[in-house]
Amino acid sequence: MIPDRAPGNRALLLTLLLGLLLTPDQSQAAEPPDLSMGGFFRLQLLSGGISADRNRSGDSELWIPDIPVTPQPTSNWKPVQVHARESRLWVRAVQETPLGQLEALVEGDLDADRHDGHDPRLRHAYLILGPLLVGQTYTTFTNTSALADIDAGIAVGNVVTRHRLIRWQQSLGTGSSFSLALEDSLNRLHFSGTNSIVSTGDRRPPDLVMRFDRNGDWGNASVSLLLREITTTEPPGPGIHTDTELGSALSFAGRIATGGLDNLRFMFNYGDALARYSTLSTFADASVTAAGQVRLTATHSGLLAWQHFWAPRWRSTLALSYSRADPHRSTSGKLSRESRSGHANLIWTPTQRVSLGIEYLYGWRSLINGDSGNLDRLQLTTRINF
Repeated sequence: MIPDRAPGNRALLLTLLLGLLLTPDQSQAAEPPDLSMGGFFRLQLLSGGISADRNRSGDSELWIPDIPVTPQPTSNWKPVQVHARESRLWVRAVQETPLGQLEALVEGDLDADRHDGHDPRLRHAYLILGPLLVGQTYTTFTNTSALADIDAGIAVGNVVTRHRLIRWQQSLGTGSSFSLALEDSLNRLHFSGTNSIVSTGDRRPPDLVMRFDRNGDWGNASVSLLLREITTTEPPGPGIHTDTELGSALSFAGRIATGGLDNLRFMFNYGDALARYSTLSTFADASVTAAGQVRLTATHSGLLAWQHFWAPRWRSTLALSYSRADPHRSTSGKLSRESRSGHANLIWTPTQRVSLGIEYLYGWRSLINGDSGNLDRLQLTTRINF
């Protein structure tokens, strides 16, 4: 499960417009596109710790800023809750054009950012033409094959989010490739004297992401580099003050075969431009001092996950992860500094289209002022693919 809060409606419009531009002249009686669709229905039953604020999205998934800290809520246990928010539907079209094969994909689920219903949300909407991808999908900084196979949320050490982007992926032969992308930018800043993180509307150049991948019978590994400009134009006093810092981050991730279908997945990340990309935006990209100066937040995170197949239809994943930020001294003590999570599950796949699973989740976080708290949950999942 990969929660996400990235906006994306414009990505769908971009996909449709570019598709119209690249579609062959209909007067030439071109072959119709090859259409396919699919998805899954997922029902989840949870029992255990609830979020710091009642009826938040953190009640149905591991959302780190919602892990309660001292003082604890009056009641931090919810006997049973049921939801199907992660159910998904996708549509894929493939069309031959004078420039080669054009592929378009749109995927949505019911996990819009609300707690009292199941509203549609756009996950992916992109076009692929040869090595070029345009639209909204997972950031190039993420090696998705390294993500842990878990159901109760994502491990806190994962780097996973979806952006609007333009990406060029070039094969280098012998199982290697290089990717270069421009991705939509968003600054998440903490301003001195406040207790929150805000997303600013400053004009910024796009984020630059580069990734090198290596694949083989042994598995795969990747190294990613991220460059971002963190800017503020907020007025700390009379007049308008502008300050800008250039940040960077590295990620080393992959999946290694360990015999049979078993595999070990890993992800290690570090940098002072990592916060927005890591840990579901738990940390600020930077703190803005009372004088209007931008001070970047150094962040590091990691994940280890072992997947073991007990039998062809029975598998388990054990995952451990952490994340930590080292913010500027002006940052509020009520913001998060560190988080950890542990996951263990057992999944049975009686048929190719049906899976049933049980998973235990433990989540912990601490604040800059030293307060800390945790939650644990037991979750049952039923998934039917179609």
